[in-house]
Amino acid sequence: MDNEEKGVTLGRIFKVAFANWKLFTPVAIVVAVGCALGIQFGLNPYRGSYSSTFAYSSADLAEEKYADGSNFYYRNLISASNLSAIKASNEKYASIDVDKILDNNGISVSSNTEKKTYTITLGYKYVKDYSIAKSFIDDIEHSALVHDAALVEKSDYGNSLKLFDEADTFEQQVKYLAKQADFLTAAYDVIIDNAKLPTSAIGQATSNKGKVSLILGENFVENTNYTISTKGYVKSYDVQEAKNYETTKAQLENEKTLNSNKISALNDEIAELKTAGASITVLSEKVVDLTLRNADIDFQISAIDNKLANKGKDPSTIDGYTAFVENLANYRSKLAAATDDYKTVIKAAYIDGASVTTDNSSIIVLNGTINIVVNVVLSIIVGVVVGAVVNLIVDRKKLYE
Repeated sequence: MDNEEKGVTLGRIFKVAFANWKLFTPVAIVVAVGCALGIQFGLNPYRGSYSSTFAYSSADLAEEKYADGSNFYYRNLISASNLSAIKASNEKYASIDVDKILDNNGISVSSNTEKKTYTITLGYKYVKDYSIAKSFIDDIEHSALVHDAALVEKSDYGNSLKLFDEADTFEQQVKYLAKQADFLTAAYDVIIDNAKLPTSAIGQATSNKGKVSLILGENFVENTNYTISTKGYVKSYDVQEAKNYETTKAQLENEKTLNSNKISALNDEIAELKTAGASITVLSEKVVDLTLRNADIDFQISAIDNKLANKGKDPSTIDGYTAFVENLANYRSKLAAATDDYKTVIKAAYIDGASVTTDNSSIIVLNGTINIVVNVVLSIIVGVVVGAVVNLIVDRKKLYE
């Protein structure tokens, strides 16, 4: 037996391994096909995943903010609502089972704080078509830009102007006009102070801020309220409104009387102390405060008297009333236009040039899978080896002939 085994050569092994083609061929084919199918539909789905690392060029998203100042949470990129909305946006995503992906943690997103990048990973078995997976992940990445643009588009940034329209008094309307101007000025300062924004947007913000300051001018609130008080302008001159003013006037008069009594008592106390000191200083300050408050009350009462003097009148017959109302409306119109201009600047600053940048030109990389060419070659090799081994087992006696 030892002599026979010594007679087995490598050439003899190969000759026997490939001699029986009737057996070798079907075995090799079946094994090769089975191996290929096993890799493609068994191993690849189990191990494979798509991944894409990206960043936002948008200055606001790069700082995890949207253009309207609200927070950008990167985990919302793979929320059920966002993925479902992306699926519904295109028929080619109809085969993607969003619920199944989420239930099995088939998709994830991570953040690299230092590099300010994000990485999305999607299981290969959930979307086996590379082009669809690539498009789906690309849409996920861009969904933050879409949301940012939608926020700018739907927001009119004119809340104070809405309150102006709903205000019951001219004083309130004056306050809301000033608040809108202050909002625009502060909002432009945010853009101007952000050196990461396009220089064109910063330049336009600087120019527009100057224009806003000219709309109302200096001391707008004080001067306009003085006109309202001295002219007795009110939005409504009906009987009920007049009663409200009369009630307010009575309350002010009572307060003034109480203040006057307090002032008298304080002065008596000061006179008894005679020698100047800390106590007299404190008492004197209280007298000053109460005296100033009474002066303010006198002004308010005078304003109410002016308004009550117009009770029951047609507003259009009151001197300067129509022009005053038209002026307020004109201020509102100018601020509304300025608010639209701000919206344009916001788009130029944060939306128009925004984009997604990726670590590679292919956008997504398929990891952990064996590609078709390698699969075919590997499967053929396995088929040949198994076919040869089967021949050697079946025709092992021929090794010693």
